[in-house]
Amino acid sequence: MTHRPAHNGTVIVAALLVFFPAWKHSDDGIGSSLNIRDVLMFGQKYTAWFYSERLDSLLNHFAGDEEAAREIRQLRQKVDKQFGRETEVLNERTGRSIGKSNRYYYIRYSKFSKIRQPVKTECSFDGSDRVFQFSVEVLPQEAAAKLLDYRTKATLRLPFNGLWYVAAGGLNINTNHHAVSTDQRYAYDFVMKKNGFVFQNDGTRNEDHFCYNREIVSPGVGRIVEVVNTIDENRPGEWTSGAGNYIIIDHGSSEYSILAHLKRGSIAVTPGEKVQIGQFLGLSGNSGHAAMPHLHYHLQNSPRLFAGDGLPIRFRTYVANGIEIEQGELSWNQYVMNK
Repeated sequence: MTHRPAHNGTVIVAALLVFFPAWKHSDDGIGSSLNIRDVLMFGQKYTAWFYSERLDSLLNHFAGDEEAAREIRQLRQKVDKQFGRETEVLNERTGRSIGKSNRYYYIRYSKFSKIRQPVKTECSFDGSDRVFQFSVEVLPQEAAAKLLDYRTKATLRLPFNGLWYVAAGGLNINTNHHAVSTDQRYAYDFVMKKNGFVFQNDGTRNEDHFCYNREIVSPGVGRIVEVVNTIDENRPGEWTSGAGNYIIIDHGSSEYSILAHLKRGSIAVTPGEKVQIGQFLGLSGNSGHAAMPHLHYHLQNSPRLFAGDGLPIRFRTYVANGIEIEQGELSWNQYVMNK
């Protein structure tokens, strides 16, 4: 989730056009635990009600008051006026909300009749059929994919061991939030999942997250250009700015790897050092602009952070969703590991 500062010093984020905030309510922690398939089913049900003539069915499940009901009706009117009708569901995400007892989220990316950009719809709910929050926003335009046909020169492997999940990746903004940035146009975010979820307990400790404190290795042969190793880690659900603790590797031929959000004090390499493919670099963490532990990785043609153009990455000899790949680019929603 690394973001490049814009020229005016702000951070590039999605433009929020219409938003329905969460309401004040008591969270008594009561609610049934859901498996990941149930989370998807509940989320699809609530969203279908919102975009159909069954809006009253949705309102009957809201943990809000009359004012909340009025606001959700107004939101639906704004969506109809600005976006039109939903014409195609592009992809969906599900998970657990950090710090909430049996609280879950469902995110849906769709096309609409009146606008070209995808729209993100998100709701949160518990296992007792109570809905707590509903929001709708249009996603920003992707940066130009001017190096789309580029072929990686370095031999690169996945920068970790074991089975990881591609939480962000691909060419489109609805699967890859990095796509708005020129330097991170083809970036990836990786996490680990168990039974469809990324953490255990309530997720408020970094140690709750399955991908935290995992070995990160060099994706290829190269020389270390820059290291930052002193940034404090975030508490899950909170974040600061920038790449946090990171490593830049020069692979030659103007190809530079960026590995970000690493654990403070864990980086074992120094600038100028030569590294081999698969060599231990440091540990995954939760530093910088990261709301939860994950590994950010991208390839670019500049040795400076937040500079240059992002490059498509063709990894060698890996397994994606159980299929062996000799060389290829990753996609969102894949489970990947080295062969």
